[in-house]
Amino acid sequence: MKLLSLDLDGTLFNSDAEPTSENLRAVQLAQQNGVHVILNSGRSLPQILKYPQLMTLNCPMICYNGSQIYDQSQTLLHETYLSLADVKEALEQTQHLGFDVKIHTENGQVLAEELQGEASYQPLSEPKIYKVIFSTDGEKERLYDVKKHIDSQIFTATIEAHKKRIELTSNKASKGLAIRMYEKLSGIHFDEIYAIGDGENDIEHFKAATFSIAMGNAKDFIKEHAHEVTKSNDEHGVAFAIQHLFKMNLQVV
Repeated sequence: MKLLSLDLDGTLFNSDAEPTSENLRAVQLAQQNGVHVILNSGRSLPQILKYPQLMTLNCPMICYNGSQIYDQSQTLLHETYLSLADVKEALEQTQHLGFDVKIHTENGQVLAEELQGEASYQPLSEPKIYKVIFSTDGEKERLYDVKKHIDSQIFTATIEAHKKRIELTSNKASKGLAIRMYEKLSGIHFDEIYAIGDGENDIEHFKAATFSIAMGNAKDFIKEHAHEVTKSNDEHGVAFAIQHLFKMNLQVV
């Protein structure tokens, strides 16, 4: 069976953070022709569910850069998360850098000072932490300073330079690892895996694929990790790629 794994922001979504009708139509046509589709994003499930257009695809979803895997009925199949102790240690090691920090947990989003016990954040039990986001209004090169102060044996750090932020997730999670885990959990063997994306978190995504496609709007160093490059997200690049990958006549312009 063929698998098509799709990133959302900068890929299936245009620059207005909306899935285009051309892209959605192409994905649906691929599904109708027997291609198994997964949405593979850094977003959380609630953030994805805000788009009713995506729900019409009725497909599995990988969230938080591989930290959570859901089936097509939005049942959680598997998750990987960070410990409170590890995150607190990372916050202490980076506090002097002066970044704004937001932590995504099972209880919603909290600020760094709340997690560190300086405010009224009192969970009933230790929270599951899926992602930590450091953001800056300064030079984007400062994002690399965070990498110097965290334990790479615990965290995977992904820089989103255009948003001036760096995201930390568990080093046991990635978009690529999640595809393999989904394959194991679902019992479906994929003979061919196609991955389309545009960001640094898609490098591991590409490694799991038999054929990878970078978006035209991706940075050059991202494109170097892909087999091919399609059009940009504002030119319906996903639809263009699907048309050529699966020999479908979509009349994408």
